[in-house]
Amino acid sequence: MALLVAITAGVYANSFHGPFTFDDADNIVENRALRIDSLSWTALARAASSGPSSHRWLPNLTFALNYALGGDEVWGFHLGNLLVHLGAALLVFTLAWQILARAQGSRSYPRPLAVALVAALLWSCHPLGTNAVTYIVQRMTSMATLFSLASLALWIQGRDRGRAGWPWLTAAGLAWIAALASKENAAMLPVMIWGFELALPRTGYRPLDWRFFLALPLGLALLAGLGLLYTGGDPVSGILAGYELRSFTLVERLLTEARVVWHYLGLLVLPLPSRLTLAYDFPVSHDLLDPPSTLAALLGLLVLVAAMVASWRRWPLVAFALFWLLGNLVIESTVLPLELVFEHRLYLPMVLVAIAASAEASRLLHHRPRLLAGLAILVVVSLGMGTWQRNRVWASEETLWQDVVAKAPRLSRGYINLAKARSQAGQDAEAEALLRKALAQSPDDGNVALNLGIACERQARLEEALAMLQRAGRAKMVDRPQLHSATAIVLRKLGRFAEAQAQARLALSLQPDLLEARLTLAVAAAQLGDHPRAVQLFREAAAQGLDSVDLYNNWAVSLFTLGQVEPSVALLRRAVQLDPRHPESHYNLGIAYSAQGLLAEARQEMTLAMALEAELAQEKGR
Repeated sequence: MALLVAITAGVYANSFHGPFTFDDADNIVENRALRIDSLSWTALARAASSGPSSHRWLPNLTFALNYALGGDEVWGFHLGNLLVHLGAALLVFTLAWQILARAQGSRSYPRPLAVALVAALLWSCHPLGTNAVTYIVQRMTSMATLFSLASLALWIQGRDRGRAGWPWLTAAGLAWIAALASKENAAMLPVMIWGFELALPRTGYRPLDWRFFLALPLGLALLAGLGLLYTGGDPVSGILAGYELRSFTLVERLLTEARVVWHYLGLLVLPLPSRLTLAYDFPVSHDLLDPPSTLAALLGLLVLVAAMVASWRRWPLVAFALFWLLGNLVIESTVLPLELVFEHRLYLPMVLVAIAASAEASRLLHHRPRLLAGLAILVVVSLGMGTWQRNRVWASEETLWQDVVAKAPRLSRGYINLAKARSQAGQDAEAEALLRKALAQSPDDGNVALNLGIACERQARLEEALAMLQRAGRAKMVDRPQLHSATAIVLRKLGRFAEAQAQARLALSLQPDLLEARLTLAVAAAQLGDHPRAVQLFREAAAQGLDSVDLYNNWAVSLFTLGQVEPSVALLRRAVQLDPRHPESHYNLGIAYSAQGLLAEARQEMTLAMALEAELAQEKGR
């Protein structure tokens, strides 16, 4: 097991500096509830149930602990992900050993310890795992896998002990609850255990009676109950409402997912880094023959299911591996209005594939141990090298989204995120060029127009920004809270403060924790002369975690206007500490110093403000 840990850790050693990206933003970086300052029950409970994934309590809790222990240092989050992956790898080893130990007679496998080790390495070093390990937010997937495997392993231990196994079975139930609290797709585990008991019963067991077969409908009823819980009691309406935000219908998704499953199978067999990407531009199937591969994919799945049933007795491990693979894809690859393709969805399904592949190769080549060992080493090394190479792509936002744009050149998401990376690097012109290229390819994409509007606003082209944001508002699919917030900022800068307030209120009604909208609401109130209300809104934004120059500078102006000079000085000092090159904050600090009679300090701040203003104007002219 030490060898398994060492090799797996080595393969992921270059993943520790990959930045927060994509869904990390909403779930972790901008989720203020995770930034706990104590380990009190109230703080932990709020962190566990906060953010877009509020039902995934355990991963949220571990993200909060990451913040408590190491702040927003990204390596700590990667270390947490790797520890979960290592724990899951050890459970794959344990599970493989348990399954092989059950096999006897014609089903027996030689060298079970070596087979279990190779199976665990095949799984832990597979490049598909990077989307669940290196992608920080997908700790949700890896934790659900960890606890699902623990539950199955504990179930096997309990079943093997007969009537004395109830403590193990109880622990299996608790582990399953932990898996559900990590990600909802763990709900399939009871069905997987039912299939396991049918395919791989231990020799000497009492024949399965009616109570076991009754467990399947009971398990399905439990799944239905969980579905009602997670969808607020009306799953049909919830599912259909989700498709209003998608560019495909429910039927189109079902047809497309048949092709997606075959794509997944291809990645399992041939996971070349050139074939892997964070975001796919996967063509939608509009009917059975558009494209023609849709019908072929559906027929192929029927053949695969038939082969699984036919091989259930002769090759039970292979049959159960197929059952496990397809069953664990059901929730995310059928009717739910999710993205069409994500590689992390294979993290749990490929566990039994790795075990079956290692076991069957061992049985087929057991008379040629050197060839078998050489083949195992070659495959594991190749997978590990692919994972190492894939982790290099995750090294920065720039490299990650360049990879997406190169592999999905028609996908607007890649251009949007690459543009954000360029903008953060101060390359505003390059960022705008990327967004305009995306808009030319997808003129009806509201999110491209939204981000282009934001880019124009940052370059002070306010009328153009407003026109682009209005164009985004006419699109079917767009991030509405961000759209209203961005529009409020532009209107505020245009001096249309009442309209800015209306847009900010709309943004907050859709997303109450959108702090930029709350700041805009406060600044607009100040500009309209309602400084007491503005001060209250500034204070609320700060209490919710906003820490920006705009907050402190505008808050200070309102306090100064109300005659509270001393607290306004403290806020302005914080503003210039955050951004020493912000001319307005230095100028306002000079005015505040002057009101306190500190004329030398006031003169110094005002001189610095004018020098910075000239310097920034010169830089802009270049």
